[in-house]
Amino acid sequence: WLVEEQSGKPLALLQSQGKDALLPERISRRWNAALADVQGVMAADCTALQAWVARAALPSVLWVERLPHGAGRVLDAQGVPDGRELPAADFPEQLLGEPDGAAAMHYARYCAWLAPRLLMLPLSDAVRTRLEITAAAQAGETAHFYPLYPKVMDPVLLNAVRVQAQLMAAA
Repeated sequence: WLVEEQSGKPLALLQSQGKDALLPERISRRWNAALADVQGVMAADCTALQAWVARAALPSVLWVERLPHGAGRVLDAQGVPDGRELPAADFPEQLLGEPDGAAAMHYARYCAWLAPRLLMLPLSDAVRTRLEITAAAQAGETAHFYPLYPKVMDPVLLNAVRVQAQLMAAA
């Protein structure tokens, strides 16, 4: 995790791996909003968020073992717990802290763009409900990832979205 300079809380997820994997000796401290090139407004949103994260984060990374109840045990460079534990509330649900000010608009559009994928995460009911509504605008993506959603708040809405995706694919 990149850590927010002001609060000391996790800000942006950089990498994840299985419990038994060795920690890499080096990891990029640059958070990327997307794995591939994006175009148009999304490119501007991604660029703005990447700049915000770069300004808000400490220059170091924090390795954390997430615990079943959502908290996190901080690890040293060898992957050994260092005795610190972060509460579940410190971790951003959508894997990126929410900015205020000018970056908030970019964050909202970015999360809307990722909504079908974010629904695969263990989210609070309020966030899941909001993302389901947002994801409905991307019928194909939502239908594609639907089998991986751990919970559905509005099955009527998501079933309608899945039907829409089938109709669009048949057209």
